[in-house]
Amino acid sequence: MPPEPGDWNDFHQRHGLEAVKEALEGTPEPDDDGEPANDEPETDPEEEPEFSTCTLPDNYEVTEHGLCTVSVKEKEVEGEDGETKTEKKVKRDYITFTPLWPVAHARTEHGEDWGLLIRWLDRDGRLHSWSLPRRLLAEDGKAVIAELSRCGCAIHPRKTGMLLTFLGECDPEERLIAISQPGWHKNVYALPDRIIGDDPENYIYQPESDMRQITEVIKTGGTFEDWKRLIEDVSPAVRFAVSAALAAPLLTPTQTQSGGIHFYGQTSRGKTTLLQAAASVWGAAGDPGIVGG
Repeated sequence: MPPEPGDWNDFHQRHGLEAVKEALEGTPEPDDDGEPANDEPETDPEEEPEFSTCTLPDNYEVTEHGLCTVSVKEKEVEGEDGETKTEKKVKRDYITFTPLWPVAHARTEHGEDWGLLIRWLDRDGRLHSWSLPRRLLAEDGKAVIAELSRCGCAIHPRKTGMLLTFLGECDPEERLIAISQPGWHKNVYALPDRIIGDDPENYIYQPESDMRQITEVIKTGGTFEDWKRLIEDVSPAVRFAVSAALAAPLLTPTQTQSGGIHFYGQTSRGKTTLLQAAASVWGAAGDPGIVGG
C-alpha cells in the first residue's frame, strides 16, 4: 500500500515516478503468506493460568469459574438434510466457585507423610497454596474443608464430598520432598512461606497439625529498615537477646552446641520486652502468653 490514501496510480500522478520507487524500496518484503512483513516485535501472548496445564483425574476440569466434573451426553438428531447426526451436550457440575488445582505430590525422603500440594484462588483473586497431608483425607475430611474455607476457597456447600473424592484421586506428575518442621534440612532452611538454600524448588513445607499455631506467627511485617531503627538505640540486654535469636540458625552449619539463657529479675524490669525483641527477629513480637500474639 502507498504511504498515503489512494492507490499507487494516484500516488504516481501526485508525486512522480521517483517518489514511487523510493516508497516501494521502503516497503517491507512480503512474507510466505503474501502479506507485507511486520518489522515490529511480536508481543508475547498473555500467559496461560497454571490450572490450564495441570494434570487432572478423568472427567474433571478447572476453569476460571472453578473446579467441576464434566460429562458428555450424546443424542441422535435428524438434520435439516434429513440425515441423522450425533449431537453432543457437555454438562459441567461445579464443585468450587473459584479455581482449585493439584500441583505436586509431597513426601519425606523415606517415602512417608505423603501430602498433596494444591493451589487455589480466593474471591479476591489471591493465590493460596497448601501441602495437604493425605492422612487428613483418611479421616472424615472436615479439617480439610474447614482449612480450605478459612483460606478463601469457595466450595459448593453440597459438594464437599465430591471435593474430597477429587483430592483423593489427584495424581500429579511432580514430586517434592516434604519438610515437617522449620529449620535446617540438609542444605536447605525451611520457613513456613519459603525454602532457602540449594534447589529450594524441590522441597515443600508441610507442617504437622500441632505445629500450625507455632508456624503461623513466623511471618514478616513492616520493613527491615524500620526494624533496625527500632532496635538501634537499646540496652545491652536487648542487643544480647536479639543476637541470640539471630545466632539460632547458625548452630547447625557451624556444628555448635545449643544452650539456654535465663533472664531473671524483679517484675516490670523488662524481661518480657527482652523476649519480644528476640521474637521480632522471627515474626510476631506480641505478648508471648497469647498464641499468635
